[in-house]
Amino acid sequence: MLGEVFGAGEPLDWPSVVLPRLIERLGKELSDLEEKPPAAEHLYSWFCGALRPLDLEGPDREFWGLTCRGRTPAPPPSPDVAAILKKPLDEEALKRLGLLIVSIGDPVVGEIVRQRCVDRGTNLVAAAPFVAFAGWGEAMKVSLLLGSPSRLEEFARKWVAALGARIDGESEKESVKRLKDLDLGGAIGALERARLARERNRRPPRS
Repeated sequence: MLGEVFGAGEPLDWPSVVLPRLIERLGKELSDLEEKPPAAEHLYSWFCGALRPLDLEGPDREFWGLTCRGRTPAPPPSPDVAAILKKPLDEEALKRLGLLIVSIGDPVVGEIVRQRCVDRGTNLVAAAPFVAFAGWGEAMKVSLLLGSPSRLEEFARKWVAALGARIDGESEKESVKRLKDLDLGGAIGALERARLARERNRRPPRS
């Protein structure tokens, strides 16, 4: 479901993400991000630097700035993301965005991001999933991730799902169940309820 919300669609046959390796990479960066919250302009440099080894140009600088300030010109992939992108990133969201950029260093995540950028363009991928996901995870504060392995696993699993990727060694059904079990703030349930409400509103009235 998160792949549809953030524009990736259903999980495809990408290389599977090795979850323990991704969690380890993210965990190494948590303390620095908590102590030194990054600014949006610094994150732009980080993002461009992370894309360079993938032979990708970074997003337009003005586009990045507008998107981080809640004024993106990008067409949102879903109504849920449209609402998220209208809000400027606060300090906590900027920390999460830094963590997402760190994830590009994982070889599988990097390949998935590369293919998404080739398919959709770097600007659109920067807006969603990156900035949109960073703004979405209110319950996933970096300080909470720092002190709880299960919350860090939740963050990593949600990010993999938002990218439209699969987790190595798990069926899609197993991954969905584990993600729902870990959903501390009920964010996935809220998205599902909003989707069902929109579908009900689109149905023609009974005669």
